[in-house]
Amino acid sequence: MQTVHPVRGFTLIELMVVVVIVAILAAIAVPSYQAYIRKAHMSAAQQEMQKLAEQLERHRAKNYTYKGFDPSFLYADAANPSQNYYVSSTGKLELPLGATGSAVKYVIEILDADEKKPLTAEDVKNGKGEVTSTIAGYRWLIRAESKDAQNYSLLLTSQGTRCKNRTYNNIGYDSCGSIANGREEW
Repeated sequence: MQTVHPVRGFTLIELMVVVVIVAILAAIAVPSYQAYIRKAHMSAAQQEMQKLAEQLERHRAKNYTYKGFDPSFLYADAANPSQNYYVSSTGKLELPLGATGSAVKYVIEILDADEKKPLTAEDVKNGKGEVTSTIAGYRWLIRAESKDAQNYSLLLTSQGTRCKNRTYNNIGYDSCGSIANGREEW
């Protein structure tokens, strides 16, 4: 007499039910994870902006002006001293540090609030050696442009403005637009 062993395994219906359950969980989890990542990138940009604001105030305490502020020392690559992530001529910094292309999540720009030029900019002279434009150095602003259209762009100023907006075009030199067009405080 032969013993019949039951067949072990899953039916096609059972496998399909498991696949549907996994797909539903993924559909819920992926957007939540993406929102978490966006928030983490924004938090990193806010931290960098606050660090720069602190350094600006230290510079002013020593020099009685914000003019000439150059945070290059903060962003030198220890492994490659000739590499600096902060570009003095434009007053811009890309985050995360060392990222290129689509990996760049934020571009932070540090400007003189009156002249809308980098604080490191030199006086502009004409052909006769006369100064035609100068950086005042009395107020600063830091703008952070998000490269993700679904994330916030940020503004921080020496006058105490801290605001954000999802539309970078609404971020000016002294405000983030109106509440009606998406301004929020941070």
